[in-house]
Amino acid sequence: MSNWWLVMIGFFLFVGAQLEERSAVFQSVLQSVRLEEVMLTDFATLSPADTLEDALEKAVHTLQTISGGTRAATWWASSRSKNPRSAAL
Repeated sequence: MSNWWLVMIGFFLFVGAQLEERSAVFQSVLQSVRLEEVMLTDFATLSPADTLEDALEKAVHTLQTISGGTRAATWWASSRSKNPRSAAL
């Protein structure tokens, strides 16, 4: 019976250590990234006459612009490649 308690305690310690590591990696990434690198600066506005199709087209275009060419889309991938232990995130 006491073995099950030890297994449960070990499991919770393991999970806690994993969460702590993820938190430390995330904090180090946040310290190295400036807000201007990740903020949305080129956005589209809608007029009352725009249709849902217009809204979707503008939204898709905005998402492609963000993920396609800025450093904001690549900062997370580059930080993970520097720390092989964080690849499991």
